[in-house]
Amino acid sequence: MDAAQSVRHVQKRLPEVGGSGRIIITASVGGLIGGKGVVAYGASKAACLSLARTMANNFGRENITCNCICPGYVVTPLN
Repeated sequence: MDAAQSVRHVQKRLPEVGGSGRIIITASVGGLIGGKGVVAYGASKAACLSLARTMANNFGRENITCNCICPGYVVTPLN
């Protein structure tokens, strides 16, 4: 789901949430500080952060909060 679809989905569901709600978006520390060799990843996570701020601003008056969770780097066997 892209950003525009996310916003349209929330707008469509507003009448159903009963006056309040929570939106949680998973981003990454990579969206806050960036990193060498991960341009597209960092840019997409920064977009998630911006989407959360914008949605919070737009839907706050509907008593809907929007937050981002930004996990840090995790060492796994895949990296």
